[in-house]
Amino acid sequence: MATQSADYHDDDIVITGISGAFPNSENFEEFKENILKGKNMFSKVDIPSGTTVKGSIKTIDRFDHTFFNMNHPQAEGTLIATRLLHEKAFEAVLDAGYNLQQIKGKNIAVVCGLWETSSDSDPAYDFHEGKYDGYSVSGIFMCANKLSHYLDLHGPSCSVNTACSSSVYALDMAIKYIQSDQCEGAIVCSANFSFADDYDNPTSSMIHSRVISSPFDANSNGYNRGEAVVAMFIQKRKYAKRIYANVIHSLTNSEGYKTDGIMHPSISQQKNLYEQFYKTINVDPRSISYVEAHGTGTQVGDAVEGTSIAEFFCQGREAPLKIGSVKSNIGHTESAAGLCGIAKLIVAFESGIIPANQHFKSPNPNIKGLLNGQLQIVTEPTPLEGHYFALNSFGLGGANGHILLSPHNKIKQSIKSEKQHIPRILTVSGRTGEAVDCIFNDIEKHFQDEEYVALLHEIFSDEIRGHHQRAKII
Repeated sequence: MATQSADYHDDDIVITGISGAFPNSENFEEFKENILKGKNMFSKVDIPSGTTVKGSIKTIDRFDHTFFNMNHPQAEGTLIATRLLHEKAFEAVLDAGYNLQQIKGKNIAVVCGLWETSSDSDPAYDFHEGKYDGYSVSGIFMCANKLSHYLDLHGPSCSVNTACSSSVYALDMAIKYIQSDQCEGAIVCSANFSFADDYDNPTSSMIHSRVISSPFDANSNGYNRGEAVVAMFIQKRKYAKRIYANVIHSLTNSEGYKTDGIMHPSISQQKNLYEQFYKTINVDPRSISYVEAHGTGTQVGDAVEGTSIAEFFCQGREAPLKIGSVKSNIGHTESAAGLCGIAKLIVAFESGIIPANQHFKSPNPNIKGLLNGQLQIVTEPTPLEGHYFALNSFGLGGANGHILLSPHNKIKQSIKSEKQHIPRILTVSGRTGEAVDCIFNDIEKHFQDEEYVALLHEIFSDEIRGHHQRAKII
C-alpha cells in the first residue's frame, strides 16, 4: 500500500496501474522481461519494394465480447484496436488495485490518444459483413466513449489526435481533468496497428527503414513501425493503492508556422517548451538524470531533438546526459509512442535498470552534443540513478509534449517472520479455471509480498461480473 512521503502531497498525480500489449510481448511483464534482456522484438515484413521489419503484436484475434456485455454483431463491428483497449483498460484498473465494481458509476475520465493509423486498414472493419451498420460506423475515435459506456464511467470521455504525440496529449489532458477536479481518476490509453503492411500497401510502407534503424545513429534511414496497445490508470496520491511513478509536471505546445513545412521539427519551439516547463516547476534542468527521447530514427528529427536537448539540458552539466528511445526496441508505435516510452521508464523504476538502446553504432554527425560528449546514448543496461526522468513526445504536425516523472522510492513491506506460521485464506476469481491457476502461480512467486497479497484481497473482496470460477488458496 502507498505511504505518504514528506516530498509529496496528497493531491499529486501518480500512475497507479498499467497494462499493455507490445511487439512480441503479450503483456507488461513480458515487455519488461524482453526489454531488460535486450531481446529482438521485431518481425520481418515483405512489402512491394522489398523486405523491412516492424514490431508486431502477437495475439489480436481473441476477444471475450460477452464479458464486456457486447453481443456478437457489436463485437464483429468493433475495431481490433478498440477491442484490445477494452481489455487493457480493464487490466490497468485491476492492476491499480480496483475491482471494476468499485469504480462503476464514478467520475472517472477516459482519454484515448489515437490518430488515423491507429487502426490502419483494420480487417475487423474491412471484412465485417455489415460494416455499414450502426455498430461499426463509430470507428476508432469513439473508443473513449465506448470504454466509458461499457465500464459505466461518468467522467470526461474523449479521444485526442495529434499524430505521434497523441498519447502524451491524452495524458496531459487527463492530468488537467484531475487537477481541476473534473474527475477523481482517469484511464489514459492508446493503440497503434499497421495491418496495411500485411496487405502490401506501398503507401503505408514508404516511411519504413529497410534495416532495424537506431535513434540518433549515423546510418538511420527512417523508422520501423510498431504496434502497441497501452492503458494506464492515474489518480491523486491520496486515492492510490499502489504507485508506479510520480507525475511531477506535464506540458504541451505547438510549433506553429514553419518555413520548412509542417513536418519539419523546430529546435526553437522544442526549447521553448522546455524553458516554460522547468520555469513553471522551478526545477534545475541539470538535475534531470535521463531523457526518454522521441527519437524516431530519422536523420532530421533526431538531429533537431538531439540539438534541442543538448542546448537546453547540458549547459553547465558536469556529466553527460543519458538519453535513449524505446523505438529502438519496438519500433515507432506512433499514436501510442508516448505511453510506450512511459512504460519503459516504469520498467526502469521497477527494476532499477535503464534498458539499453538497441542497434546504436555511431552518432549522428549532425548532433554536436553526441560528438562532444554532452549526450550519452544508453547502449548497455544502466543502473538507475537520480530523481527526475523526462520524456519527449513530438507530433508529426508540430504538437509537442514533455513529461517529468520520478520513481516511487518506497521500501516494500514483507511478511514478518513471526507472522509466517499464521495461515491466511485468499479468495480469487477468474473467467476460467485456467485464469485462476494463473493467479495462483503468481501468488506462489510473491507469497511473502505483504502488499501484493493485500492488494489481491481488496480486488477479490467484491464480485467481478463474468468471473464464473472462484477458488481459495492458503
